[in-house]
Amino acid sequence: MFLRIVKNNKGTEYLRIVENYRENGKNKQRVIANLGRIDNISEKEAENIVKKLISIFGLKNYLGLNEMEEAPDKKI
Repeated sequence: MFLRIVKNNKGTEYLRIVENYRENGKNKQRVIANLGRIDNISEKEAENIVKKLISIFGLKNYLGLNEMEEAPDKKI
C-alpha cells in the first residue's frame, strides 16, 4: 500500500491510499481510501492519521514516534 496524490482538471490535489494486486496475471491498483483534499487536511489531522496507522499495525517499536517528531520531512 502507498499514498497517492491525484489532481483533478482544476488542479485540486486529493490524497488516496492505494494498493497493488494481481488479477489474471496482470498488475492492477485499487483505491482503499480517499482521504480528501490535501488543502483541507490539517497538520493535526495528518498526525492523527499517521499515529492511528502506527497503532493499528503495531509499528510503534519499528518506527518511533519521537523520530517522526524530530524529522517530519523524513520519507518513511
